Amino acid sequence: MSATQVLAKPKQSRSIITRRKLLDATLDAIADLGCIGATMDQIVARAGVSRGAQGHHFATKSLLFQAAMAHMLDGLILDLRAQTERIREQRSNSASVFRHLWDEYFSGRLFAVTIELIVASRTDPELRDALTPVTERFHQQVDDCFYILSRGSHHSDRQLDSAVRLTMSLLRGMGVQTVLFDRPEYYRQMLEDWLEIVERMLDKPLK
Repeated sequence: MSATQVLAKPKQSRSIITRRKLLDATLDAIADLGCIGATMDQIVARAGVSRGAQGHHFATKSLLFQAAMAHMLDGLILDLRAQTERIREQRSNSASVFRHLWDEYFSGRLFAVTIELIVASRTDPELRDALTPVTERFHQQVDDCFYILSRGSHHSDRQLDSAVRLTMSLLRGMGVQTVLFDRPEYYRQMLEDWLEIVERMLDKPLK
């Protein structure tokens, strides 16, 4: 290995760390201050990096927001895959994946970030075009995980697809409501009631 290669590795490592700091700081700033309040100065201060370092990695606020959303959802995908494997090994009910999504995403700060970015993308075509495929990738992973956990069941693809779509819609709706109403037990019971309906729906033969 040459001296140039030896020097390049620490430099690359510092670059990765700086990028990660900026992305994490962006998510925190959006969660606390919203997209408008999450200025570059706020983000740079939270990340503990220079404006020059920020400009090197992300030339515009929109690019930083796009990367932060992808960073957040990619992390959720990895977590969801790991949780799916744990559920499969423990032979737990496949609906447990939805309970995990509610606890780790829809009921907390991460979904608050999503709400902010979705609202911002309504009038920002560049942001919307960037967020759409990332969001679709996340939802595809949810589909895949539920199908993995339901493998070998007698349920049809149509039944499974309907169960996922309807449950994700419920989670999104409850996630939005948490902005106005701090009622964790109410939402938890609503989710449990819905999952009982899903179980009955899956056991019902198609017409």
